[in-house]
Amino acid sequence: LKRENIHFDYPKPVQLEKYLLSMNTGDEFIVLDFFGGSGTLAQTTFELNKEKKKGIKFIVVQLPEQCDINSAAYKAGCKTIADVSKERIKVAIKKIEKEKAEKPDMFDNGKLDLGFKVFKLTSSNFKIWRGSEVNVDNLVQQLEAFTDPVYANSLEQNMLYELMLKAGYLLTDEVTEFGVINEGDDELNHIRTSFYIIANGELIIALDKINQHVIELIIEEKPKKVIMLDNLFAGNDQLKTNAVLQMKDAEIDFKTI
Repeated sequence: LKRENIHFDYPKPVQLEKYLLSMNTGDEFIVLDFFGGSGTLAQTTFELNKEKKKGIKFIVVQLPEQCDINSAAYKAGCKTIADVSKERIKVAIKKIEKEKAEKPDMFDNGKLDLGFKVFKLTSSNFKIWRGSEVNVDNLVQQLEAFTDPVYANSLEQNMLYELMLKAGYLLTDEVTEFGVINEGDDELNHIRTSFYIIANGELIIALDKINQHVIELIIEEKPKKVIMLDNLFAGNDQLKTNAVLQMKDAEIDFKTI
């Protein structure tokens, strides 16, 4: 394989994977490769969707194994095999986008899903209360699971997708960020924040600042379920009580983490 000076030894043949995927006669399914390597499966999926007008999705798993420091891939900026996978997927997308620009009628309605997301496998972003392990020495540390449930350095996107999975949703479900700008007369009302709308409004997750105005905006979206970080209510028990009652009146399953 040689794509824009990115090299990888012994890549899986694209034509072989096309043949294997073609054994499934369905138009929409998910394929999983636990040994992603250079990302052949991703390229195969894009090309097969283009050629057969299918809606196949892929999951590619690859450990961040370091490339040989003397290899062409390493010298080109791909420090790990996972980096090679990501670079190849980007190249495959650019190639098809170029074809699409030159021949917009080659796809049905000019549409083809060329997106992909990268997720890094980590432990949970949230602390767990372990009641059976509480003792005099670690009581304070265990209580922090209630007062500050999020581990330091946890990224918002990682928390978002972990909560989505725990709520029973998929990584491929549509996520829209709803920005809020409310410049009120006092500090409680003056707020710039956002929350996430998932799966066409079924689920809303709030990980940033909130106030009564934000809660009302969330309820207006009429979600089935709402998840918020409990520490967003820190020092404002009245706001949390109001949120619980308003969500209940709107028949929304409301949970805090």
